[in-house]
Amino acid sequence: MQTIFQAILDVTGVGAVLVFDSAGRLASHRSHASHDQALWEQFGVFLLRAVDTVQLEQEDWESISARYADGRLLLRNLGTSDNDTHVLAVVADATLNQSFATVALRVAANRIKTVLGAGAASSALAAAPPLAAASSSHASSLLARSMPASSRTGLAGSSGMSRSRTSSAELAGIAVANPTSSSSLPRPAREVARHLGPKAEVRVKEAVRRVSPDAPLALTLGPKLLDNLAGRAEGGDDRKRFRQTLAHVVQVPPANHPKWIELVTGKTPFRPSFVLARMFLASTRMEIGRSGANPKLIRQYAAKLHELFAENSDSPSVRQDLARIMKVEISSDGDTDLSPMGS
Repeated sequence: MQTIFQAILDVTGVGAVLVFDSAGRLASHRSHASHDQALWEQFGVFLLRAVDTVQLEQEDWESISARYADGRLLLRNLGTSDNDTHVLAVVADATLNQSFATVALRVAANRIKTVLGAGAASSALAAAPPLAAASSSHASSLLARSMPASSRTGLAGSSGMSRSRTSSAELAGIAVANPTSSSSLPRPAREVARHLGPKAEVRVKEAVRRVSPDAPLALTLGPKLLDNLAGRAEGGDDRKRFRQTLAHVVQVPPANHPKWIELVTGKTPFRPSFVLARMFLASTRMEIGRSGANPKLIRQYAAKLHELFAENSDSPSVRQDLARIMKVEISSDGDTDLSPMGS
């Protein structure tokens, strides 16, 4: 079970993964920081109240997404096992890509359901120690801000949660020359949020207008956009880290590269070292096998796989996989070598 939790924690922006029972009690969790048990339990009560509100409208709900001041809360219904229902909750900061995280949660939820369905839910949901207790102060404040004031003070009130129908990966109002350029914009926005402040979308839009005021943004203008944004980072180390992270994303082959389709269909039977990609491919290959070779579905999964690699392109395991699958060499300083496929 903890391996499943760890795969979700590996997603950029995720701070904690939790499972609550129908009474709002914490059944299991894994996080990047240490938290007081009472705080988790208080969070569980708030969570249960919000879920109960949703169930009044839709009893068979599947997922819920909620924004708060510094990020998002994602919930997934795990159904009933051992005569009790469970909910998977993910607490994340503003750097989270929700469309990508949704895929990761769907894969993880299916695996958790399988474990719980085998029985002995209480033993399967054993909690794990935190990964980095040193950051507990920041993470605790992040968790506290994800709860409305009424929950923190013990007063009755609204849960403050709403279901989201849109993706945070969209940057409206920016004209792009092609889909590849469009898919490259969300990552700069999240890195701006991490290094330059919370108004990420505004800062990216302003930078786009500065580097391409009279024409749609093309991927060839990526270096200029990167320079413009990096110039607003504070300190040399922040600028260097910012540039390296953004440089990685443009080195990942585009979503329409044929190798992504070969991977999701199993034509290329590669087993990535990147754990989340391995889980995703196992799930999608089973889904494609059940539904048949639906070209539209295959393209959608290929695009999601591309997004997964782009989102984690600064990870050593991702760079290793790209070198083996795509013949793409990405160095830690952002340099790349795109060799022809099959060379």
